[in-house]
Amino acid sequence: MNESITEEAIRQSFRERMSQLYDTVRESTGKLALAAALITGSATAMIVAEGSPAEAEASSEKSSEGDGYWMVTSNGNVYEFGDAQWYGSGFSETVDIEPTPGGNGYWLADKYGFVGAYGDAPFLGSDPHLQYDKKEVATSISSTPTGRGYWMYTNLGRVVTYGDAQHFGDMSGTRLNGEILDSVPTPSGQGYYMVGSDGGVFTFGDAEFEGSTGDMKLNAPVQSLVPDPDGQGYWLFASDGGVFSFDARFRGSTGDSQLNRPMTGGIAYGDGYLLVAEDGGIFNFSNKPFRGSLGDNPPVYPVVSVAAYAPKG
Repeated sequence: MNESITEEAIRQSFRERMSQLYDTVRESTGKLALAAALITGSATAMIVAEGSPAEAEASSEKSSEGDGYWMVTSNGNVYEFGDAQWYGSGFSETVDIEPTPGGNGYWLADKYGFVGAYGDAPFLGSDPHLQYDKKEVATSISSTPTGRGYWMYTNLGRVVTYGDAQHFGDMSGTRLNGEILDSVPTPSGQGYYMVGSDGGVFTFGDAEFEGSTGDMKLNAPVQSLVPDPDGQGYWLFASDGGVFSFDARFRGSTGDSQLNRPMTGGIAYGDGYLLVAEDGGIFNFSNKPFRGSLGDNPPVYPVVSVAAYAPKG
């Protein structure tokens, strides 16, 4: 390889090729059989077509109550539980899974900002032109209430919008004490929260600040912020299982328990919340039933995100 070719030039060329690939793999039905590839020393591509068999031993008994959840690993494997359906798996370096409002599909996002759309999830764009010289990576993706847009968030606090998602501001250009690990919209979709690894909370649009752990000494970094579905308050979840409630009901935590693997995230679930660990262990603090986990048969790659099956409308 010519030594004058920089890493950024290689990535930029790869992004351009992937953008062309995204445009060619959309099915005539409007569903996307996503091809995704990442730079892992050499450029490789993996196409995941709809209709592939679900991951072995992942599914649990279906319920009649319309509840359940998905989890995804860092290599893009999607596991479904309860009433959640499998619509396809993704690609390496996956960081988040986001269901559509109707619960009949989901998006997957990787650290480089590429987006895969599955089921009834529309593909609305990807590749936010990350600032690799500043070590910027995508950390999460969130749907708008209509399902016709999404926000992509990065560890530097930058927000990129697609479709009908609105930009309400961000933390780009601001010196942060801890990188942004999670960002999530308000229930109305008219604002969003960001949370840093130090527990600092930043609010935009109609998101209201109710407190943070930014001035506290934490035993473990905060991994995620989850708004209370009633529109008032939120929870912060730390990697040791600690839960911090701000104008939201505290339902319990695993902060005093010995975990096999660190917590990687959480979601609002029923009248409380649900936490997931890197080994796929599920910790349910709600009135909804437990629908299964991977804790007894951990995946090779760590679980990086969990999403609730909670169809709206």
